[in-house]
Amino acid sequence: MTKNQTYKTSIFMNFRHGDPAGVMFNGNLLDISHDLLEEFLIHIGISWKDWFRSSELACPIRNCNIDFLAPFIVGETYDVEINLNKIGHTSFTIGYKFFSLEKTAQFEFNSRTQASENNGRKKMAVVSVTHVFIDLNKKTITAIPEEFKNKLAIYLS
Repeated sequence: MTKNQTYKTSIFMNFRHGDPAGVMFNGNLLDISHDLLEEFLIHIGISWKDWFRSSELACPIRNCNIDFLAPFIVGETYDVEINLNKIGHTSFTIGYKFFSLEKTAQFEFNSRTQASENNGRKKMAVVSVTHVFIDLNKKTITAIPEEFKNKLAIYLS
């Protein structure tokens, strides 16, 4: 398989994600990103049960970072591009880029973090999440299983 692939999908910003003004509460983007991780894992051939119900391994979040470039509006659909930023021995960092499908972002944050154009779409946010593998029996950090590592590596950018 070709390396440097990008997984592309879209999300609809549901009413429950917003505040009374119809703008997404920023804390919801990590939750949405985790939903996208589950979708991505199934896409690359890792079953939900193998990842989340393993009696031997867990893969919690060690670090996350979100750059909000423009507010998300409830009721809008957004494109998402997913890549692996880094794969190490015991952890990997997955990146999510969110884009407005239409030029509907009514306002941007300060000029230092202005939303950028990408194929006529407006970049809304960039999310980076690092997951680390844990051996549940030993309660220690452990190597990424080769089967998982090989499937993730295809999306390494």
